[in-house]
Amino acid sequence: MAIWSTDERIGEPGGFGEVYKSRRQTMKGVYDEEVFAKKKLVDLSESAVKRFQREVRISKRLNHPRVVKVIASHLSDEPFFYIMPCYKMSMYKMLPKIKGNVKRINIIINGILDGVEYLHSEGVYHRDLKPANILLNTDEDLVISDFGLGVQVNSETRNLTRTNMGMGTDFFTAPEQWNDAKNVDQRADIYSLGCIIFLCFSNNDNDRYIQLENVPPSMAYVIRKSTHHNRDERFETIESLRKSFNAAIRSLQNKEAKNSFESIIDSIKSDEISSDFMDRVADSFMENIEDADNIHEAIMSFSEEQFQKLYKRHPQILLKALEVFEKITAGTGWPYGYTDTIGKQCRILFYATEDYDIRAIMIYVIARVAYTHNRFYVKGIAQEIIKGIEDEMEASVVSDHLSKKRFDLDYIGLTKWEVVEPLKNLF
Repeated sequence: MAIWSTDERIGEPGGFGEVYKSRRQTMKGVYDEEVFAKKKLVDLSESAVKRFQREVRISKRLNHPRVVKVIASHLSDEPFFYIMPCYKMSMYKMLPKIKGNVKRINIIINGILDGVEYLHSEGVYHRDLKPANILLNTDEDLVISDFGLGVQVNSETRNLTRTNMGMGTDFFTAPEQWNDAKNVDQRADIYSLGCIIFLCFSNNDNDRYIQLENVPPSMAYVIRKSTHHNRDERFETIESLRKSFNAAIRSLQNKEAKNSFESIIDSIKSDEISSDFMDRVADSFMENIEDADNIHEAIMSFSEEQFQKLYKRHPQILLKALEVFEKITAGTGWPYGYTDTIGKQCRILFYATEDYDIRAIMIYVIARVAYTHNRFYVKGIAQEIIKGIEDEMEASVVSDHLSKKRFDLDYIGLTKWEVVEPLKNLF
């Protein structure tokens, strides 16, 4: 088993576990330079050990860019610990810097919602969502951590939570969780998210209660509904919370800025197609080329006609935006239903152009999403498109593009006899 050092303690000490910087010992007996985080169990009672083991067991089963990854663990005897990537800070530490900053809050909360939506789709309730358990390197690079109170639906691990045993963190914990933590559902996490959103907008120095007097009205509605004492009055799903949260965010942004990316996306969705509008789309892409989430949403919103017109007027800018779209779309974990939407949209855009480079991007996105999500519908789209390539020059461009990505097409289920010559090496 690998040997991991226990170096400088990071974060706040807790009664359950403590976190240290850690490095891995190499075969030569020296330690690598790369720094990880080592969470070490402090409470060695039988129940704490079982809970720690459950935390690691749940975490290892999860695979999403917004959920912390367990790299290694030692759970059989003392010292009990696990290794994860080391992040620069927690959301708790950065809250003073983002309060009221709509742009940053939008990015961070949507990142958290991505992670929680994934957890719920996998039947996992976190039950201890709070800023201290959100770890970040940047606003865009964040993960949900600490599954010490996490529970897998229909799992025997629920027995570790006794009926009528309250558990959680004061202020962030749903009322029903204090009364009966064993029988909560996804709405307990939604309550905690409402509290986190509140802290992002509240102007109070010490927030111990939710007071909405100083919160913008549109966001106050989101917080009020999320944190309703009666869980039947809360948002039912993360999707419904996200929809209301993003609507509130849009209302807080400057609606009159013509080149506001958000307003551009809204106009794309309304099928705006004038030449002047396409020029503004191109301007927005250039001004916001690092805003991968909004570029993804914009590309996903294009109609065939809009896409063709933008390509005709600004082909190089569109290609640059599509490179960003490719990176985030192929490299992100998506809800299963949305992967089908990605496949459909990429097929539309593939057939909307004769540009080989753009077509290669669409093929890679479709194939990669099919592979990482094991979606047979998307896989079928990839088969249809790849089998339909007859031009050997186009096939060469596609082959070169996928080869640079170090991605072969074995998963797609075609044989080399079904494709033209330049594609055979990918199967």
